[in-house]
Amino acid sequence: MRNIGLQKGTVKILQHQNSWLKNFEKEKGLVLSLKNKYIKGIEHVGSTSIAGMPAKPIIDINVGVDYFYNASKLIKGLSKIGYKFRLKPRKFQWLFIKMNGNKETHYLKIIKYKGNYWNEYQNFKNILISNKKAFEQYKKLKLKLGDNHSDNRKEYTKKKSKLIKQILKK
Repeated sequence: MRNIGLQKGTVKILQHQNSWLKNFEKEKGLVLSLKNKYIKGIEHVGSTSIAGMPAKPIIDINVGVDYFYNASKLIKGLSKIGYKFRLKPRKFQWLFIKMNGNKETHYLKIIKYKGNYWNEYQNFKNILISNKKAFEQYKKLKLKLGDNHSDNRKEYTKKKSKLIKQILKK
């Protein structure tokens, strides 16, 4: 897992790595190996999923379930492949984190497949891929925030959210 992972709470923006897609595919295979009937989709999201986009070297994965109340049925299986359950960061999202030593390497969110959160993540990714202006605007902000908030990921994320909302509204 070279070029992947950050200590909790820190920010370091790296140039895009082709290995991030390969790493996602490996993790997707592990999740699919659980053969859980409630999983309806697995997507690579976040900046590591967008070619050319600088990113924190943490792989973001969305796992869509048929009904959100089935999310709890994945906890045991995910723990077997190295994911630790973390508190729900938002209503209707369950967060799991994979670590390598003291570095967070993967964030896996369980959300309702094709529900509001699922669609929002997909729409944002698709906009950045297809809209050069939005891509460049987001890239510029990420690089600036990464420099200014290298020891405060919470603030980095908070300051990005305003632009994300603007891009999604257009």
